[in-house]
Amino acid sequence: MKVTNEQIVKALRNTGGVISTAAENLKVGRQLIYDRIKKSDNLKVAKDQAVEEGIDIAESMLLKKIKEGDTTSIIFFLKTRGRKRGYSEKQEIESGNLNLNSRPQIVFNEPRNVTKQTL
Repeated sequence: MKVTNEQIVKALRNTGGVISTAAENLKVGRQLIYDRIKKSDNLKVAKDQAVEEGIDIAESMLLKKIKEGDTTSIIFFLKTRGRKRGYSEKQEIESGNLNLNSRPQIVFNEPRNVTKQTL
């Protein structure tokens, strides 16, 4: 089946730029779409625009959930977009000897008077 660039653009828009789903909808292989995108600046732009539109939709849905008071959405938003205001999780690293060649260890904290066990 011959697929036109216009059909590929439409499929990309309908799938938010997800090439595998666009290919499935067009009943062609993913590689065909990848190859056509490599050869066509218009298809590259269309794919990028479709991806951006998908992100816009997701952001809109996230904001809708925030307005509804969804706690998980609020926390996610603050951790990602509110970082410069201090909403982030930070790992604290104790100073000391750092051996970049050593393997990580899992330490189990036992009750007092029992030594730490490591794996």
